[in-house]
Amino acid sequence: MQTLELETMRCEIDGLLSIPFTALKHTKLQIDRSFDQDFETLMAEMVDAEEDCLRSPEHQAVMLEYREELTHSDK
Repeated sequence: MQTLELETMRCEIDGLLSIPFTALKHTKLQIDRSFDQDFETLMAEMVDAEEDCLRSPEHQAVMLEYREELTHSDK
């Protein structure tokens, strides 16, 4: 494999690894189920998934960092 191909693959892997696990898990489930469910069920599950993501440790950490940035930008 050529160096450029390896570098491209590493970038793709890094991109996937940077996605919070909770969001990645729900995205995979929604894609898998989207062909077999009616729209209303799919949307209800999407809302549940969003709520789960908002409760996730990853989201809490990002919000803490964001609030700290806001506090520092006010000074």
